[in-house]
Amino acid sequence: MLRLPAPYRVLAPALALLAYGSSAHAEPSHEGLFLRLTTGLGGASSSTDRAPEVELSGIAGFFSFDLGGTLAHGLALHVRLSSHNLVNPELSIGGDEYGELDASLSYNLFGLGLTYYFPANLYLTGVLGFSRARLEVGGDDFESETGFGLSTDVGYEWPVGGDWGLGIAGRFEHHSIPTEEDGRLKGKTFGVLFSATWH
Repeated sequence: MLRLPAPYRVLAPALALLAYGSSAHAEPSHEGLFLRLTTGLGGASSSTDRAPEVELSGIAGFFSFDLGGTLAHGLALHVRLSSHNLVNPELSIGGDEYGELDASLSYNLFGLGLTYYFPANLYLTGVLGFSRARLEVGGDDFESETGFGLSTDVGYEWPVGGDWGLGIAGRFEHHSIPTEEDGRLKGKTFGVLFSATWH
């Protein structure tokens, strides 16, 4: 008969209890109220589409809040309020690099989205809505007109009890906003986010 050393014999009941508790967690129902909070980091760039092209790029912080409900099993309809923010981005004009700019550029998106859960808790989210940008530089604030934006997430969540799940996701965003010069301001981002979801 296999006999565990004394320290492991003491820990074995506790480990067995933890293992049972983990396996006993019910899978989220993916029905009813849908609530998700996300935060993370990624890369972002923003540029004008008129010559000379002005581009700001760097590391961005992400945040989003989703709220909605179930349309069918595993399928949720929700609104999303999201934001990403570049602090001290790199400035490029006409392909020439000018180094770090003492500024902050943020994009905000308010839209309608769908999230679909596959049986293995892998999910896809798509959001389409209205987008605005805000630039803070030299103590002055500049706000853009309203354009459109889209956001897509691919993620996975681990059940942690009840209808809660914790997860990780990759997010891509695209923003297109009109400017006063009849051009467009375009923003693109890709981030890795951590999520907490009730569904």
